[in-house]
Amino acid sequence: MKTTRSTLLILALSALAIGLVIALGVRLDRVAQEEIVTRFSQRQLLLADQAAASVQSIFDEARRDLLHIKGGGGPNCLADALGAENKEQIATCRGVTEQDLLSYLQSHSIYAQIRYIDASGQEIVGVDSDGETVRIIPQDQLRSQAEREFFVATKQLDA
Repeated sequence: MKTTRSTLLILALSALAIGLVIALGVRLDRVAQEEIVTRFSQRQLLLADQAAASVQSIFDEARRDLLHIKGGGGPNCLADALGAENKEQIATCRGVTEQDLLSYLQSHSIYAQIRYIDASGQEIVGVDSDGETVRIIPQDQLRSQAEREFFVATKQLDA
């Protein structure tokens, strides 16, 4: 009888111990899962911050490039000539602008093309690069961009 009681007691205590180990293990699993989720979330936030900083850097560089190009003599001269509708001055300033944009594109290989587009959407000056050669686009190959989505959206910004 004693052995039966002892056996039952040992079985009961073993079952209780196994139950406690399982409960404790489940609790530890939850804590570990929460820690993993927290670390993963922190890592994702860090990666998102790094991506945002990279995108911001690209926009900042593009803004500096636009200000540099705008500050050149050719684009300002061309804008004035187009406003005055002076054909001779437009031709002269177009040549200066072509050379300005050509040299800029040669030294900034990140861009594949630069276009000067007037208020009606017509390309006035175009310069292209294929990565090796930079060339001025002949006047007869310049196109109207008036119907293109980017131009329409930009014009709406003025409204």
